[in-house]
Amino acid sequence: MRRALFTSLSALITLTLFGQKTDSPNYGLKTPSSAEIVWVDFRPDATEICVTITNEIENGYFCFDRNTLLIKPDGSSVNMISVSGLPVCPDTYKFKKIGEEKSVRLLFPATGYLPWISIRENCNGGCFQFMSVICDPAINAEIDAAFRHVDEGDLNMACTIFDQMIKKYENK
Repeated sequence: MRRALFTSLSALITLTLFGQKTDSPNYGLKTPSSAEIVWVDFRPDATEICVTITNEIENGYFCFDRNTLLIKPDGSSVNMISVSGLPVCPDTYKFKKIGEEKSVRLLFPATGYLPWISIRENCNGGCFQFMSVICDPAINAEIDAAFRHVDEGDLNMACTIFDQMIKKYENK
């Protein structure tokens, strides 16, 4: 009993001190289509999100609006502090070729661990956004398992997993 309590307490302290990182989280909707989230890191000092953006068009360009928000589950939001890897608008990065990929890090104030987030630029057109990014490792693992069954052609098992998830996580 003491060992289990010690182990649980140690894990909690470790998560508190070092944050929680989610690799390749699942999400609902996104723009642009070539963007992918590499990881989300909830650290004590900041929340950092690493994304990649791949150019899909001739003479493509990209920048991040200063008004990029991280939206929390309660609907409140925090403004992006900084971005590295691509410029802030009105400056733009002009891609050299189709298929060129840029890695970008978005830094936000510390939010603490959140089970899900959304990221959205407040701009007039062609805005960057990821809606409903799932940061809960258990939920991501179940979604990944369901999609593996889809890839293998076992749609019945995929549907079973998704049905179970809906019942299990209906309050989330």
